[in-house]
Amino acid sequence: VFDPVDQHAAKAAIFGHRVVAPRAPRLGADTPADALAICLDSFGEVRLGEVARLLGCVEAEARGSLGELVYDDPVTGGLVPAPEYLSGNVRTKLAAAEAAAAADARFGVNVTALTAVIPRDLGPGEIDARLGAAWIDAAHVEQFLREILEDPAVQVDHPGGSVWTVRGASHSVLATARWGPGRVPGPQLAQAVMEQRHIRVYDEIDGGGRVLNLTETVAAQEKATELCERFSEWVWEDPARAAVLGRVYNDRFNAVVLRSYDDVVLSLPGLAVSFTPRPHQVAAVARMIHQPAVGLFHEVGAGKTAEMAMGAMELRRLGLVTKPAIVVPNHMLEQLTREFLQLYPRARVLAA
Repeated sequence: VFDPVDQHAAKAAIFGHRVVAPRAPRLGADTPADALAICLDSFGEVRLGEVARLLGCVEAEARGSLGELVYDDPVTGGLVPAPEYLSGNVRTKLAAAEAAAAADARFGVNVTALTAVIPRDLGPGEIDARLGAAWIDAAHVEQFLREILEDPAVQVDHPGGSVWTVRGASHSVLATARWGPGRVPGPQLAQAVMEQRHIRVYDEIDGGGRVLNLTETVAAQEKATELCERFSEWVWEDPARAAVLGRVYNDRFNAVVLRSYDDVVLSLPGLAVSFTPRPHQVAAVARMIHQPAVGLFHEVGAGKTAEMAMGAMELRRLGLVTKPAIVVPNHMLEQLTREFLQLYPRARVLAA
């Protein structure tokens, strides 16, 4: 073990004592919760046969004893641990559970549990209604522009993404004076705002070039700001419209419940007996196992190296990955390799 700070080298722990303890087989469990934890630690998923073996009963009895520790997923047909099922997009899960409960009463517990964790609906004062927002359809934008421009011929199309098309009279007083300077009429200004384009006004000059007209540009940008502010107010003025758009926003963006990994138990086979991970490191590894992509934005010294090593080894042990790769800055390669092997002395690590 080499310490780069004081340039001191010492024999590794393996020269003096056992560094890896054999994994003791789990022959049984006292409670359904323990059996479920052992099953998840061993396989990364709920296997009713394994839970039944640990409890010493048949699968039907094991399912009954688990109760609401797990839920039957009506979409996949499998068993899902409660922390996983009651997190994520719970509104989508609730809709699926309600549809399943209509045909099978056993899914009623799913509906009850999901209803209890649904996030509180946000009201108009908590939602920022921005012109061009993805959750506000073209019909509402069209209605808004027709009202403020007093032009029933205005048409708004939104084929997708950030592409918007606004057609309408561009020569009225409202379009060229009230809701847009003469050089950038209201419909054109609204389209630029919704497409999030920079609003600039140029003057053509002799010779084929052009130059920025600062006065007109500032005037157009001020009108754009005024247009956005008026739209944010207009959206919530009509109770019926506010109810419809509020429902759309909450269903689309206020539907996710974060999952907690604070109480997860992991045995981490192969980890050096001299290293005891801290609770936040165990939670980080559990999150790496159960989420396909995760960011661990810890402060310096919080133990990210150990989390990466434990996470890679657990993902491979559970068969979730076959060849994990850890990418680090060049100057960290030797240090991370050394620390990885101190944590997992039996690991086969290739440092490129």
